[in-house]
Amino acid sequence: GSPPITFKPDRFMHYSGLGDVYFERRQYIQAAQTYRQALALDIRQLQRLYPEDYREKMAALYLRLAQALTALDQWPAARAVLATFTRIDPQNETIRRALQNLQAP
Repeated sequence: GSPPITFKPDRFMHYSGLGDVYFERRQYIQAAQTYRQALALDIRQLQRLYPEDYREKMAALYLRLAQALTALDQWPAARAVLATFTRIDPQNETIRRALQNLQAP
């Protein structure tokens, strides 16, 4: 027969949510590391889980990672993160605006 259905916790949302907890506590180093773990996951899996809004979920994550890096005064890294996302979704206004705001402080 077919294997039993097992519910694995969604690792993307796990890392994303954990990163938010760190971010709210101003633990920006941990937040950045945790957001990076979420971004290291397979994007195809994310597309399957959230076909409607995976781009929004990714955009939010890239934005928060950039904000954490900015809080750590890692401006070039923050700009690189946002620039990476513009290649994934060039139409995203929020990310484009954030990138403009991050041009050399």
